[in-house]
Amino acid sequence: MHERTSLGELDLSILHALQIAPLAPWQAIADVLRVDHTTVARRWARMEQAGLSWLVGYYPRRDRLCRAAVSVRCRAADTWRLAAEIAADTHANSVDVVDGDADLALRVGAVDLEQLAGYVNGRLARLPGVRDVRTTVITRRFEDGRRWRLDALTREQAARLTALHPDPVGDGAPFGPEEWSMLAVLGPRPRCSANELAERTGTSAATARRRRRRMMRDGTLQVRCEVAGPAAGWPVQVSFTAGCPAEHLARAAAAICALPSTRSCEATTGSSNVHVVSWVRDVADVPLLELTLSACAPGFVVTERSVVLAPVKRFGRLLDRAGRRVAYVPMNVWTNRPELGRFPHAPTPVAN
Repeated sequence: MHERTSLGELDLSILHALQIAPLAPWQAIADVLRVDHTTVARRWARMEQAGLSWLVGYYPRRDRLCRAAVSVRCRAADTWRLAAEIAADTHANSVDVVDGDADLALRVGAVDLEQLAGYVNGRLARLPGVRDVRTTVITRRFEDGRRWRLDALTREQAARLTALHPDPVGDGAPFGPEEWSMLAVLGPRPRCSANELAERTGTSAATARRRRRRMMRDGTLQVRCEVAGPAAGWPVQVSFTAGCPAEHLARAAAAICALPSTRSCEATTGSSNVHVVSWVRDVADVPLLELTLSACAPGFVVTERSVVLAPVKRFGRLLDRAGRRVAYVPMNVWTNRPELGRFPHAPTPVAN
């Protein structure tokens, strides 16, 4: 039995603020919320330490990776062992234990189709206990969770925070050794001090501060705030696959992304060419949400739905069964490219 922790109204407001402006100074957030900055910092430290919320720093060109939705069928006795083993892989961005036809639902990233095939066929399909692996390539991402909001702030508060976190002027230029060094530190701890960043990257505090600002401005570093869904009042994660005529795909995606429950929306290969992940407050909300999705565009037909029984990994973070962050696996497939079909043993997760 896992302890269920709920977040208070002020906690949710702080997290919503960090979803909008993840690197904003505590004083700036406190001014918007009209509380003391020490209260904001203290509450964030408590939530982060408890694994109820966390920040993710990442290289945005991961959006241009060859990405795929992978479903794994296995023996029931092997489900949890396989989930833990796969979750430790760099290429597995997310891992969930699900109901329905599959036992595990994965999101996998690779630099190209060749590496994707090597990982799926050279590692996943060969794991003891795996009975079947199905892969669907993601062709376009309409929404990926970055803009999902807790809706705990007023419009005025949200606007003030948005001004503190302007959109990047670049689109994620290629990294060099300096940027990789920065990301190794900022991936698990984007808000670390300039002194710590400098010490761990072998440079001065002024240089570290300047590089972090430049990477954010150029779009080579993005930061997002994640939260344990059950603690925030969104305990149920549900996935839908659907078929949609190509001429109505953009219309359907716009309608789906406008729904407050939508975490991600992707176009995929196959006859079921749309995949949607939503967070809802109760399993009883799933049928109504399916009806809403079915009305989003002409010819849109939901073909399958599944509920996450337990989250195992989300966006590089290992989770406990209550959705709380417990460890970090670096999401770097660019500098970790072994010969295809000869993947190394899964890396040991590091706590953050």
